[in-house]
Amino acid sequence: MDAALDEVRQVYADLAARPIDRNCVRIKECCHFKLTGRTPYLTKGEAMVAAKALRATGRRALPANPTGACPLPRY
Repeated sequence: MDAALDEVRQVYADLAARPIDRNCVRIKECCHFKLTGRTPYLTKGEAMVAAKALRATGRRALPANPTGACPLPRY
């Protein structure tokens, strides 16, 4: 399992090394799950990395977002 997590982290590191200009202001439908009725798809490795990062902040659950938008902070 650790090898899979390391691979996901390496993909993220590779992407961070090739930054692109982003201007996400969270107004498009891609992160408004309640509006679209869509559920984001993550690989198991991505979900595990996200869960470990969330727990590292001392939280055990995602904060509720009444608008249905993604509750994770932008990065």
